[in-house]
Amino acid sequence: MGRGRRARGHAAPTLPLASPPPSPEFINRLDDLVIFDALTPEMLTDVARIAACELEARLRARGVTLSLTDAALRYAAAQSYDRAFGARPLRRFLEKQLLTELSRMLVAGEVAEGDACVVGANGSGFTYAVERGAGPPVAPSGQKRAKVEATAEPMSDDDDDDA
Repeated sequence: MGRGRRARGHAAPTLPLASPPPSPEFINRLDDLVIFDALTPEMLTDVARIAACELEARLRARGVTLSLTDAALRYAAAQSYDRAFGARPLRRFLEKQLLTELSRMLVAGEVAEGDACVVGANGSGFTYAVERGAGPPVAPSGQKRAKVEATAEPMSDDDDDDA
């Protein structure tokens, strides 16, 4: 496993040789090999922004405005970063930590139609600021709100079982 072929533009071995090598019949069935670079924490923050866009669109359908601060996006990316698994842990983290709490707040009546909710982050977790009624939300603790565009395509749930 220590040996590997070098892909164009890569200095380090990227594809370990199998032992024993795959049969020629198997190799002939492959169209191409695609080698992906691992996501960086900065890239994962961008993915978190897209996932937040999805969540914002879901809540907008319920009449709730959602904004995530840059700090919240960086926190989610940092807490879920796993070089080996890419963005899948981020999606699970957001569902478990953010979506669960927002759902609880909706059921408890802490967030209702016409409200604006800003999600920030401190060192230990997400923070939530709810502004009743219509109007632009105000970020908690003076944090700058991240611009969340609602134009991204929704991520497919079909990919969750590939890990």
